[in-house]
Amino acid sequence: MLDSKLSLTDDQKAQITPIIADRQQQLRAATADDSTRRFKKARKMKSIYEDSDKKINAILTDDQKKEVRGNRAANARTNEERRQQTKNSSDQ
Repeated sequence: MLDSKLSLTDDQKAQITPIIADRQQQLRAATADDSTRRFKKARKMKSIYEDSDKKINAILTDDQKKEVRGNRAANARTNEERRQQTKNSSDQ
């Protein structure tokens, strides 16, 4: 997905692929850990995302970083709109 949106170079793809694979493995492990409370698990998952995002951002160009920020802002707006719609639907 990143490749199509950001036009990654072959070198960037080669560097980012193992970062994402490691992130997915860590997220699966965190999700499967039934001994951890939900809040602590959510914090762990957020930490996994933040760590991998830092590694990925170090590989991206400035223009690609801007594109990522723009996509995240658009996703945040969409999520907020959905929350409001859900709230308004449940209030009726």
